[in-house]
Amino acid sequence: MPTGGGKSLTYQLPALLNPGVTVVISSLTALIEHQVMKLRSRDVEAVMLLSTTKSKEKNQINERLLEMSRGQVAGDREIKFCYVTPEEIVKDNGFLSILHDLHLKGKLTRIVLDEADCVSSYGQGFRPDYRKMHILKNSFPGVPVMALSATCRPKVLEDIAKVLHLPPIVQGESK
Repeated sequence: MPTGGGKSLTYQLPALLNPGVTVVISSLTALIEHQVMKLRSRDVEAVMLLSTTKSKEKNQINERLLEMSRGQVAGDREIKFCYVTPEEIVKDNGFLSILHDLHLKGKLTRIVLDEADCVSSYGQGFRPDYRKMHILKNSFPGVPVMALSATCRPKVLEDIAKVLHLPPIVQGESK
């Protein structure tokens, strides 16, 4: 879908209707900041973990996520969206451990790779750490993984599916 076409709704609406946290991985910090600001303006609990996030704030976010995994968080304080860059996932084993805790307690409801074209070396904004995101599908069985992009040529799409270990792409036909 093109930029501004409503891709975010494909994961935001289900997340708002179900308990638990949706982890959104994006390469664009400006987009992350915009999404979080927009959600917060609508009283939706959204947080972001970026390279610029101060240690104290990171610790508070991680503690809130751990509280969710322990069932110690009331509904309106439950984090609905956790936006993070692929670099933060790769370099922060503690965050992956928290995601495992959330998964074990059924609180990790969805993983979204936004700007998925960055997975592919054929894509416009290739980022090496995106190629490591296949670990998420393997690490959290049963958790839906979505890959979204505004720009995705067929060669890029095939590469994304291969790198992320997604099922083969099938062309739909209308009869």
